[in-house]
Amino acid sequence: MKRYVHRLPFHVDSILLVVTLSLLILGYVMVSSASLHLGLKTAGSILHYPLRQLIHIVLGLFLGW
Repeated sequence: MKRYVHRLPFHVDSILLVVTLSLLILGYVMVSSASLHLGLKTAGSILHYPLRQLIHIVLGLFLGW
């Protein structure tokens, strides 16, 4: 009797996924920490640039999927 295994139509490279997500998170932390004071000066909110960066990350992941 044959067993049918449900497989994904593509291969997920786990090392590449971990490295990519690590760089994405590291970049977000760097942008956030470097722009907190700038956002407070220009936009009046310390979360101005980190929020914009997060929106662009989510948008890029959504459109890349």
